[in-house]
Amino acid sequence: MDEVFPELPHVTPLSSQSKAIARIWIDCANTRFVPAFNKFLQGKDIQEQEQGRREFTQVLLYVEQQGLGKISHGQYFLGDRFSLVDISFYPWFERLPVLERFRNFTLPPETPRLQQWWNVVRDRESVQAVANPSSYYLESLKSSVNQLSQLPSRQRRRA
Repeated sequence: MDEVFPELPHVTPLSSQSKAIARIWIDCANTRFVPAFNKFLQGKDIQEQEQGRREFTQVLLYVEQQGLGKISHGQYFLGDRFSLVDISFYPWFERLPVLERFRNFTLPPETPRLQQWWNVVRDRESVQAVANPSSYYLESLKSSVNQLSQLPSRQRRRA
């Protein structure tokens, strides 16, 4: 992106080491965070939902401790500059109200850095310009979540 839009602020790190770290965390967002979020939300019965809750909570704690706790020396994942890592995680935090409403979930108290990061990111003018309101996700996912919860347990396992 930085090469295509050089006039905009850079969202990729400059050093090779920082680029490698960014790739690892973007991969974490795509291969661990997103699947855990979806598994939790789309659990077809209480057992699947609880397994999804445990996995999602584990990923949140990993991001808190290994990501923001070890690599970040600023308000964003890679320090004081908003980056593609932040952009990779952001949309899923925007969807947290869905988990709150349909799965009675809030960020664990053991994630203060993650909560602080989320507050800083959502207050950014650039994020506010593209943010969807909570109602957007709640309405668009309500019918899907309700359909899953209304299936008989035998059908839920096959759906």
